[in-house]
Amino acid sequence: MRDLAGPLAIPGEAPAVAAGILEWLREDFTRALDAWGIPAGGPWPAAFEAAAARWGWSFAAEPEAVCPGVDLPASFEAFIASLPKHDRHELRRKLRNFEAAGAAAFERLTGDAVAARLGLLFELMRASSPAKAAFLTPAMETFFRALAREFAPRGQLALGLTTLDGRPAGVTLTFEFGGTVFLYNSGYDPALAHLAPGLISKAWAIRDAIERGVRRFDFLRGDEEYKRRLGGQPRQLLRLRLEDRAGR
Repeated sequence: MRDLAGPLAIPGEAPAVAAGILEWLREDFTRALDAWGIPAGGPWPAAFEAAAARWGWSFAAEPEAVCPGVDLPASFEAFIASLPKHDRHELRRKLRNFEAAGAAAFERLTGDAVAARLGLLFELMRASSPAKAAFLTPAMETFFRALAREFAPRGQLALGLTTLDGRPAGVTLTFEFGGTVFLYNSGYDPALAHLAPGLISKAWAIRDAIERGVRRFDFLRGDEEYKRRLGGQPRQLLRLRLEDRAGR
C-alpha cells in the first residue's frame, strides 16, 4: 500500500533488519537511502538511526505527511458519541436527512462482485472530483483491476456501495487486514451532493466495520476535512534520509 511504507520484519527484529539493509547497501555500493511513508510511532525510525550510527551513516528524519485513523468502539452509536459535539450533531443530522430522502442502504461487496462493480467506482470517482478524474488514467484503471483480481478473492478488498432508492449515491474501496480497514479510494454522485453522500458512504463503511468487529479504521494519508469530522486522529509519517559518510 503506497500510503504506508517500510520494510517487513518479524516483531522485534527491526533493528537487525535495518542494520542488514545498510550492510547490503554498502556491499552494493549504494551510498544513500531515502525511505518515505514511515510511521513516526513505529519501530523503523529508531532502528535506522541505530543502524546508521553503527555503520557510520548520517541519519535525518523529517515530517512527510499525516495518516489519520480512528480506533473503533463496540457500537456505531458509541462511535458517534465519541465525536466532538459539532461533528457529532452534524453527522447525525446528515444521516437523518439522507435516510429521510428515500430508501437508503449500504452493501459491502466482496469476491468477484468487486471486479464486477469497479466501473461504477470509476464513474463516481470521475464525477465527484476533477483531481480524481485526472488521476484515473487508463493505466490506473488497469492497476485497480489488478488489485481486485489479487486481493478481492482473499477477502482483503471490498467495495462499499451506498444507495438511495436503488440509485448509487456513494462508493468506497477498502482494504482490510490485521484488524484494520483502510480507506483506499471513494466517489459519490454530485447530483446528490446536498445529501452529503460522500460523508455518508464513509460513515456507513465505518458502521459496517464496527458491526463486523473491526478494531480500527484508517483513512490513509492526507489531511482532508472529512477525516477529522469522522474522528480521524493524525498519525505522523516520516521521510528518513540516510547517507554513507565514507562514500562522500
